[in-house]
Amino acid sequence: PATTTIRVLDKPTVSVYPTVTGRNYACESGTNNDDVLLTTNVNPIGGTVEYSCETTTIDETTGTLIPTSSNKGTHTIVATYTDLDGCVNQSSIDVTVYSLPEVSFSPTMQTEICFESAPITLEVSPTTSGTGLFSGAVTSSTFDPDAVGPGANQKITYTFTDNHGCTSSAQHFMTVIKVPKPSVDGGNSKMIIRGSDGELSSEPNLTAVVSTAGDGIIWEPGTARETTDMTFVTGLTKLSDAKSYEFSLVETHNLATETCVSDP
Repeated sequence: PATTTIRVLDKPTVSVYPTVTGRNYACESGTNNDDVLLTTNVNPIGGTVEYSCETTTIDETTGTLIPTSSNKGTHTIVATYTDLDGCVNQSSIDVTVYSLPEVSFSPTMQTEICFESAPITLEVSPTTSGTGLFSGAVTSSTFDPDAVGPGANQKITYTFTDNHGCTSSAQHFMTVIKVPKPSVDGGNSKMIIRGSDGELSSEPNLTAVVSTAGDGIIWEPGTARETTDMTFVTGLTKLSDAKSYEFSLVETHNLATETCVSDP
């Protein structure tokens, strides 16, 4: 009689896992965006492994996913093993490419502040599910103009690293304004002679010199109001005795949210 032999073979076993333990993810760019490498164990050995993925491009020979050239999201990579007898089995692994965190300063954050103003809190996002660091003009979320010092467009950088190790940053520029101290009559004392009848020899008016055109001044004592009039009428006309009178002024500079004032 005719005879034949039928061999019933077990399927080969195949398992795929990250070459670096736990590293089945990467960031789209920047830090923590090394290629995701895969290792495949098979039994029996000697066959061929091919890799495939329907949602992004991978190396079909090694299964390597390159995050900088991959779509963002979670991708299933399938390892197909064909042994020497032609038997086939598959194993799969999910690999995720994470987007970078969207980092920003509040759009309502001021860009100018007076040197003498109280410290303000820098409003940034995000602040949770990761770690944020400030650098540049400050090293914390508090901006103290007195500590930072006067200057234009002082850069503040906020860098945020999320729980996946993905990092992004944003910048904000702050100008600290310190109004220079103005002078009165060139910084010289003014002497006026009083006659025997108490009449003054000249009109005792004072003239201010400010540093920036358009800045205001406040005379004290006197008008106690902001003015752009550089001449102050003291009101002294006839005096009963000779004595010294002290007048002072401060220079002001208006910002969108506050008014900066110089030292007197």
